[in-house]
Amino acid sequence: MHYFRMKQKQPNKWLILAQIPFQMGVTIWLFSWFGTWLDKKLENQTETPNTTLFTLIGVFVALYTVYSTVQKLNQSKDS
Repeated sequence: MHYFRMKQKQPNKWLILAQIPFQMGVTIWLFSWFGTWLDKKLENQTETPNTTLFTLIGVFVALYTVYSTVQKLNQSKDS
């Protein structure tokens, strides 16, 4: 019996790069939503410290995700 070896198909680089804005938007929105929910739960009526804090955390998480995705793309390009 002869087995055909299939090359592993790499995802299209442009498709991965095109999904990054949506991934960033969803990540930031989820963190912002959680901060807003937490402010309402803790009854912070005048200020929104949790919303601000979690939105900033969401931005940093999104940027880290972009950075790691681009690093993986560069490594696969070099290989």
